[in-house]
Amino acid sequence: FRSRAGVREGGTVCIIGSGTVGMLYAAIALAEGAARVVLVVRSPEKQAQVAALLRGAVETYVSPRIPEERTPESDEVERRVVDDLATMTDGYLFDDVVAACASVAAQRLMLKLYTKEGYAVGACFGGTHALVDGADIDANHYRAAKTIGTSGCSTSCMKTILDLLASDRLDFTGLLSSRTFTLDDDPHEFFTTESDGLKPALVPSGDEE
Repeated sequence: FRSRAGVREGGTVCIIGSGTVGMLYAAIALAEGAARVVLVVRSPEKQAQVAALLRGAVETYVSPRIPEERTPESDEVERRVVDDLATMTDGYLFDDVVAACASVAAQRLMLKLYTKEGYAVGACFGGTHALVDGADIDANHYRAAKTIGTSGCSTSCMKTILDLLASDRLDFTGLLSSRTFTLDDDPHEFFTTESDGLKPALVPSGDEE
């Protein structure tokens, strides 16, 4: 068995999460040849932001809130979300799914959204791993589809992104917060800022252009 790398060219991609990380994944999926990208967002406001920043290149689905703890009620909400997304894709669902938010519910949902030959990437957010282990992993284990990794920022991952930027296949314009930080700033503030609802940029000290 050999895992393929990257998204399926000409395939369908679902991104769960509409922050900077989710929108960057969407942009990368398009750059890698995905034919259709759907972002699962949490509100009409985020839906409007995605439409503005990605200039209509992707579709959005506003999801009802899914409780983090798995209960019969959360299972029912997840079932409705899966049914809605199946309807959007004529029953096909997705070749590739990325959970790009720090939510246990998103990781559970991810396992239900890809085709039997598909792949999923669970974003690597601290504190969720043990809880995600409580998801219905058997459904994932016995399918042909595989969860193949995390979104950890490895050197090869950064190289891929830099190559896409250098070749003009990827553009970060508008996807980052207008607020910037330098290495002289408080790192805690850098990691926790909610400015613009987007991720901030780290720039060389004294050079914010």
